[in-house]
Amino acid sequence: MRNEAYDELGECILNLDCIGFDANVCFAQVAASLPASLTDGLVDAMCDKAVECDAEVVKQDCIDDMKTENAEDLLMLRILKDEVLECVEDCMSALDCPLMEGDFDDCLLDCDIPILD
Repeated sequence: MRNEAYDELGECILNLDCIGFDANVCFAQVAASLPASLTDGLVDAMCDKAVECDAEVVKQDCIDDMKTENAEDLLMLRILKDEVLECVEDCMSALDCPLMEGDFDDCLLDCDIPILD
């Protein structure tokens, strides 16, 4: 599934005009063609940690909020290999409470995922 997506991504980038070149368009297009369920494990791990760190967090509410509020970021993460997503999941699970602003970004960097604005 992802191999076909990577082929599609390469083709899209090769067909972009040099003027106004924006590979993010290709990444978004290809990521949107992949199932949203590819990031479910990551969302689940993040919400497990949120519940562990704050007894008032309701896991299903966390999952729903995460998928709504971070839909664009989760979309772009779909294109990553399972091993990379599992690295982020493991990193998030290993964090100490309380969770700090920037922990997720730190886990991305620890798993060799560049943070792009």
